[in-house]
Amino acid sequence: MASFPNDITTDILSQLPVKSVARFRCVCKSWKSLLTGACFINAHFDRSSKYRTVSLLKYDDNNSSRIGVYRPHHRELSHLNPSSGHPSRYNVVDSCNGILCLSVYYKDKPGLPDIFLWNPSIHECMVVPQHHCRVSGLIAFGFNPLSGHLDDFKVVNINFNFGARTDCHSSRAQIYSLRSNSWKKIGNVFSSWLGRNLGHQVIFQNFICWGTHARVNGQIVASLVSFDMVEEVFREMALPDSMPSEEKFITLFEGCLSLIVQNPSSQCYEVWTMKEFGVTESWAKLYTTTVLMDGFLQCWPLGAASSGEVLFVKSFYCELRLSLTSYVVSYDTRRREFEEFKVGVEAYCSSRLVNYTESLVSVVTRD
Repeated sequence: MASFPNDITTDILSQLPVKSVARFRCVCKSWKSLLTGACFINAHFDRSSKYRTVSLLKYDDNNSSRIGVYRPHHRELSHLNPSSGHPSRYNVVDSCNGILCLSVYYKDKPGLPDIFLWNPSIHECMVVPQHHCRVSGLIAFGFNPLSGHLDDFKVVNINFNFGARTDCHSSRAQIYSLRSNSWKKIGNVFSSWLGRNLGHQVIFQNFICWGTHARVNGQIVASLVSFDMVEEVFREMALPDSMPSEEKFITLFEGCLSLIVQNPSSQCYEVWTMKEFGVTESWAKLYTTTVLMDGFLQCWPLGAASSGEVLFVKSFYCELRLSLTSYVVSYDTRRREFEEFKVGVEAYCSSRLVNYTESLVSVVTRD
């Protein structure tokens, strides 16, 4: 192997899983230099993004958080959990380039949560340094794809100040850059009503996106909110009038930014996708699920696990609207059928589905 050109060696080794590559770093100094270099890490990630992308299901069970590796149309989870020493309960903000952003909130210091960046493939984890401004419950995570660095990650912390009158409400955001290991402020960012109505985020190209739905001054207000990781600005985009005005659940479906929306007249969910990002007229309804709500039954979408599968949390309620039991179900978009597998969750609001690609990207060392 020592006589092979570097490009051939790189092509061969980039096809291996992360665990194997990590072991081969110990073969010799030249291999360690090759396998820890930016060129190889980029080549390996390009290959992994095509063949080694899975869905991670974060959920709470028995007063602790768990992360399960979900493979399409499989009825069992293999588990992937942070190493010992981390809190037993946490939230998953999102996953990007093999890195998971986790947030932990403590009852005794609600304004000072911990934010972790964790690569489970190479067992690396770092705590984002605390900022002098109050860290909020609304945290976003993404990276700048135009910088040329897979580790150009950014954590966005959004705070809202609610005054006595609506016109006194304001918002502000701070951005943490991993590469510079520093925070900066970007000021008043968008309408304060969004602070209580942004759901889970989705990373699409160089944007962090949310679907919003709220009643403001007696009227339903809905839009698509995005944060540009390159220009570091927030924008709101209108949604088509033909889309139901109910709550929006954002996801990626077949490579496109999509929204899962409940239709109150049919009690079904509709899946809408935006064929051209930023163009309102490009929204189109892909399909409608079978009936989900019936009496005390409620289903809440987690997102698309693959091109033909959407996961939901299914809950039953008693007369006091307290959840008796909740579990995950899979909806096959081709057969229009639901399938169940034995994963019980405490609640929909603490569950999260994200796409994950294993990588060698480090959150500790910088180039």
